[in-house]
Amino acid sequence: MESAVSKKIKPKPLMVAATPLLCCGVAFAAVGLGVGGVDDTFLYLAAGFFVPGLLLLVLSMRGR
Repeated sequence: MESAVSKKIKPKPLMVAATPLLCCGVAFAAVGLGVGGVDDTFLYLAAGFFVPGLLLLVLSMRGR
């Protein structure tokens, strides 16, 4: 019987790709909302990172 520590867990490739996209999306949204300037470029970039990251996360969590 194997212990929980010695059992190897294979990361899901879609979740590995989704994590940095979600992090970048949240960071760009925070900067875009925090600056409060005239330019909405950071908010557009946030959506461009966050939506694909969320899609990849949902696809990685669905059952096979």
